[in-house]
Amino acid sequence: MIVALHLVGCDAPIVGDWRSDKVLGNDNRNKLHVWSDNTGQAIIYATPASDPLNWVKFNFDIEWEDFTEEFDLHMDCNDGPCDGDDFTMECEVVDEGDDKVLKLNCNANKKWEDYPLDWEEDLAVE
Repeated sequence: MIVALHLVGCDAPIVGDWRSDKVLGNDNRNKLHVWSDNTGQAIIYATPASDPLNWVKFNFDIEWEDFTEEFDLHMDCNDGPCDGDDFTMECEVVDEGDDKVLKLNCNANKKWEDYPLDWEEDLAVE
């Protein structure tokens, strides 16, 4: 079920802390922090295609838009080898029910279109 509720006075379902749904090959997880003021930050690790053992850390500032059932996150690379690495993620919040954590399924454009950008709620962050 896609979460589409956006009640007056309530935060959009994308607001909160997220982590990649799988541990990466460098034993880290990507992190995504989305705030109610339509901004956020992310840390994403990736490897160059020519050197899959060389993990590189990218930091992004985020501005996001709410389109009721979909959210566009405009990712602005501000630290790391930021050479044309700004991109946009189109995301849907998915609630699988039964007290499971929320999922955030995203697709990206530009250099990041083939990178797995699926997230889950990070309940460990307070």
